[in-house]
Amino acid sequence: MQIHPRARVAEGASLAAGCTVGPGAEIGPEVELGRDCWIGPGATLAGSISLGADNRVESGAILDAAAGSLPADITVGSGNIFREYSLIRAGGSAGRSVQIGDDNFLMAYTVINPGVSIASGVKAANASCLKEGVGIGSGAFLAGMVVIDSGVRVGELAMLGGHSHLTADLPPFLLADGVPARVRTLNAVGLRRDDVGRTAFSELKNIFRSCFRSPEGPDCGLENLQKESRESGRAQQLMEFMAGSDNICPGRGEE
Repeated sequence: MQIHPRARVAEGASLAAGCTVGPGAEIGPEVELGRDCWIGPGATLAGSISLGADNRVESGAILDAAAGSLPADITVGSGNIFREYSLIRAGGSAGRSVQIGDDNFLMAYTVINPGVSIASGVKAANASCLKEGVGIGSGAFLAGMVVIDSGVRVGELAMLGGHSHLTADLPPFLLADGVPARVRTLNAVGLRRDDVGRTAFSELKNIFRSCFRSPEGPDCGLENLQKESRESGRAQQLMEFMAGSDNICPGRGEE
């Protein structure tokens, strides 16, 4: 364990073997760090925070679980990277916790608000802002300077283009952008990287065309598609996400 002389680690904090704490970093008494975590210069961890192994919190980043009138928890899995001056807040007026899975990459100046849930393998580019209660599925990609409104969900392997404002749920495997965001196409690059097979890709494409190229909107296409059988679990996942949401991001056909 390496703790810089100018770091401040409160009595009661728990640091596992292999942790490094840089100069000017502050770690509160309720913080638990798993093995081999790296806390950069000037970073701050305050309140009830639990980090798994191999997490990296870069210079000036803030994890604050005591924000607002009601504190809450920040729970983080393993292998995450929080780049410079990113901000993660739990608590707020409703005392909402933040849950973050494994192997996520949150780039500089990213803002995560109370109640946010992030699965695993998510990438959020610089200055992304996730408002309260946002949920992000595994493998999703958020380009730079996006804003996602409170309570909105982003599905697995979905992609949101840069400078976008997402005001409604973005289903899995789709790509959206714009202000406000609109579904444009399938996230073909993400699907190929995830080795999605030809049958699944074809069925996903059919759902996309039926729901997001229709001037009547996603609900109209969804009603017709629910009568069809399909082989792919990915296609079924997309259908179930859409059926379970009353606020789906519209497609280009509705502009």
